[in-house]
Amino acid sequence: MMLVYITPILGALLADAYLAKFWTIFYMAVPFVVGKMLVFTGSTLRDVTSMRAISILGLFLVAVAEGALKPCSSAFGGDQFEDRHYKQRKRYFSLYFFIIYSSHILASFLAPVLRSHVRCFGKDTCYPLAFGAAAMFSFMGTTAFLTGKPFYIITAVQDGILIQVFKCIGYALSRKMRNKYEKKDHWLDYSEDQFDKSLISDMKALFHVIQVFIPLPVYVTLFHQVGSTWVLQGSKMDGEIWGYRIKPDQMVMLLPILKIILIPTFDFAMYPLLNKLGLLRTQLQKIGTGGLLNALAFIMAGVVQLSIESDLPTKPKAGFGELTVINNSPCTVNFTGEDNIGLKAFQTKTLKDLPMMQERLWHIAPSGCSAQKTVDKHFRLETQLETMMITLGDKTLGVFVRNDSRVKLKNGNPRLRLFYRTENANASFIFRGSSSVTVSTNDSTLGMTEYWDMRPGTYEIYFQSNDSSFMRKPVGSSKLRNGGSYIVAIYQNSSENTSRLIVIPTLRWNSVHILFQLPQFLAIASAEVMFAITGVTFSYAEAPLSMKAVVH
Repeated sequence: MMLVYITPILGALLADAYLAKFWTIFYMAVPFVVGKMLVFTGSTLRDVTSMRAISILGLFLVAVAEGALKPCSSAFGGDQFEDRHYKQRKRYFSLYFFIIYSSHILASFLAPVLRSHVRCFGKDTCYPLAFGAAAMFSFMGTTAFLTGKPFYIITAVQDGILIQVFKCIGYALSRKMRNKYEKKDHWLDYSEDQFDKSLISDMKALFHVIQVFIPLPVYVTLFHQVGSTWVLQGSKMDGEIWGYRIKPDQMVMLLPILKIILIPTFDFAMYPLLNKLGLLRTQLQKIGTGGLLNALAFIMAGVVQLSIESDLPTKPKAGFGELTVINNSPCTVNFTGEDNIGLKAFQTKTLKDLPMMQERLWHIAPSGCSAQKTVDKHFRLETQLETMMITLGDKTLGVFVRNDSRVKLKNGNPRLRLFYRTENANASFIFRGSSSVTVSTNDSTLGMTEYWDMRPGTYEIYFQSNDSSFMRKPVGSSKLRNGGSYIVAIYQNSSENTSRLIVIPTLRWNSVHILFQLPQFLAIASAEVMFAITGVTFSYAEAPLSMKAVVH
């Protein structure tokens, strides 16, 4: 990945100093196609070592070639227009980016379909088809490009231009330092006694363009956060809409779609309207506005992030903790002792600000059920988050305590743990919904599992004993939402004809909807259209003829 951002320098040097843009594009397109074919070949192999070696070599060639092609392709297209056809050249750059964004959408849609919906080589997927299609289209594009050679305007390369540039810079700086009392309008003018005035003029134009794009690294750094930071932000949001769940990476797919909509919108509507109002008439104004919109997009993202974080639970104070008490029984229970608590059958309560490591004695008295005996429970809160389950077994109350946690998974899925009391020691609970999960009781009638992650959705929970198939009717159902943590407590007793299910949210689900990211995506898409497209047009027009690719 890093090579894609390093090798453009190589491509620009080759294009402006040695090979010219046409031949640089062709010579780099060849390893690009070869690399694609190697990746395709590697995907067909069964030997993992060979597959890995060939695929890495192919990806290396693709990265080097693609990076070298970046500064040449757009600049070569600009060469096909004379200076008097400025408007047509400007329209070309808009069309150039429009096609790039459209191809991103098409590739993102077709590649998964070709990969997962077709079977080949005895597998349920067909990666060779996806990679083979990419290699074929690359070969066809290279062939079409070479075929059009007689119709292209191919600018000649000035021999040793880059060497002359560096010599001129060094000579000008040394003379400026030696002749401190000699004043020149520009520091490059100190080299006019040794170098051609046209070269000095071209270099002034080059540094003028570079000066405009000094903020470019900041812009690019922010823009590339979209595929990482914004996806992570989206994983902490609620993506459900009309029964469909929008995934965070699907929101990123919205970016090229917005761009192909905004390119003609800006060219044919926004820019003419703003021009009539006396706004954004120059390219520099458009570039500056694009940079501001880029910053505004991240301010919007920050506001959304504050809303997300305000929804997170507050941690208990140091030295104190929380205890969630779950009455998973048909009894009404009353706690007496240091705390007086009353819980009806299948009711829960969270006790906050309990001192940690402090011995407590609770007398738990049942009523309204087969249990009659009061249970004495010595209890000490050892961690900040703990859960207590009270349940009925053999006409006696049982009290169990486990550590708890309050965390959100990075993938945004909900977490679930199961507390159960069953009549059969060898039984299973089946969760059926967005996915299917079976939890075994492991030869125990009482138990408390650890958390596991589930796909968001509504689940029906069935009970299956060792001597019967699962019940035709579910014990109950539970809706698990993105980012939430849940405890599902199940009480099952055939003799009492009782099956109850309690769902206790221990951590609030993601309540900020993912569509609140739309404004920031719209802002950064507008910034890309104004900054990138206008920037390429401006840099091509202002760059000297001998350094078009270097500037791009």
